[in-house]
Amino acid sequence: MSHSTASDVASEVRTKWDGVALGLARSLPWNETRNAPADRDVGVAAVNVPNLQAGLAADLTLEKRAQADAIKGLPGSDATTLTAAEMDAVAAAENAAKEELGKVEHARKKAASALTKAQKTLSAVTALREGIEDEAPPPARNLDRLAETRNRAAANYEAFKDQHGLTREATGDDRVVQATWVAVVALAESVVNAYFYMPISSLGLLGAIATAFFVSLANVSFAFVGGASGLRYLSHTEPAKKLLGVIATLVTLCGCALVVALSALFRGHVDALAGGDLESADLADAAWAAAVESLQGLEIMALFGSLNSFLLVFVGTACAVLCFWKGSQFDDPYPGFGQALRNKENAEEAYEDSRSADKADRQHWWQAHRRRLREQKAELDRAESHLDAALAGFQKTLLDAAGLAGQTAQLAAGLLRVYRSKNEALRQTATPSYFGDGPGNFPEIESNLQGLGDQLPKLRQEADRVIESCKDEQQALAAAIAQDAN
Repeated sequence: MSHSTASDVASEVRTKWDGVALGLARSLPWNETRNAPADRDVGVAAVNVPNLQAGLAADLTLEKRAQADAIKGLPGSDATTLTAAEMDAVAAAENAAKEELGKVEHARKKAASALTKAQKTLSAVTALREGIEDEAPPPARNLDRLAETRNRAAANYEAFKDQHGLTREATGDDRVVQATWVAVVALAESVVNAYFYMPISSLGLLGAIATAFFVSLANVSFAFVGGASGLRYLSHTEPAKKLLGVIATLVTLCGCALVVALSALFRGHVDALAGGDLESADLADAAWAAAVESLQGLEIMALFGSLNSFLLVFVGTACAVLCFWKGSQFDDPYPGFGQALRNKENAEEAYEDSRSADKADRQHWWQAHRRRLREQKAELDRAESHLDAALAGFQKTLLDAAGLAGQTAQLAAGLLRVYRSKNEALRQTATPSYFGDGPGNFPEIESNLQGLGDQLPKLRQEADRVIESCKDEQQALAAAIAQDAN
């Protein structure tokens, strides 16, 4: 913002007053004014003086009062004082100037109020900025423990590779997907088994479904455990664990074979004992007893004694093989390697999550920090603009008032001329000698205007100081806003 200096403004106001008001009131000869045209333009005013003069003359009914005084022979030829009408005319001109000066006083108060508000805003913003700058951001999270855990997990992973002679990286197969596959296989086998068991009326519908489910669950569980805990350990470098892997594989294979064999033998003996009659209440018990006896006698061919038993052997074996394979893929093929990888990845994820959360907390604090600073900067901008506008209004109003006040004598002389011309034309006696005099000086207006003019440079000087301080504070706010959040 650009501002006139205090001394320049004061000089401009005084020059305008001295050149117009005092020059007109003191040096303008009455006879010249009296003979001047009514629309003579002397000085610069915020209003049109001739129009104002005509309006005041009409309001005061000067011509009628001049006519009435002339009939009465007033003022007397030897009169030395103004008539009531003449005093009203001078007072009206003076009041018009005072009205303008009242506007100046209002503008001065407005500027002074804006200055006070700007000073208070500056002090409040400065204190708030310093308070915000003194605020410490949220303390950084202690990541040392998480970093130590991450480093230890990474070291353990590399040590596991070296210990077991592994040159590849661990595989991170999704165990949820593998488990889902096993569940789907178990459900499919349950549906197939239920299809074969449902015709046996002695089992009942729920009994057939429950039997099919538990047979499938046992078969799939043996196969999955064999693949996950037995088959994978066959590749272990430690002989003891490799032996345990062999034992686990054999045990689970035997378990699967037992479940599949009993299921197939049971269904085969149902067909053999029923003779086409599946409605017998004792059929299930008899078939189960025969199946156990055949298994004890190792009657392998009995597994293929009927189409139903053969299909159950096929379905059970296929599901077992598939679950063995899925079990071996449930984790890294080498036991413990997948867990070492998960430990490493979980430690890294925990560290990164905590670090990201810490950074997000600090960023959030800085965003709120900057938002508050920007709000204060905007508030200071508004106060500075308001102050500048109020001072500009005061200055303009003061200069306009100086123009009108400078023509107060012209306005008063014009009103007197209206009265005296009419009175002189109608009176029968000689005019008094003071009719040749002007309206005289207006010291009160001059004093008030000078006093208001003296206030402007004082206000401007203080405002310049405040505005300069505002600019310094704006720079401090901009620097605080520009700070790096990191």
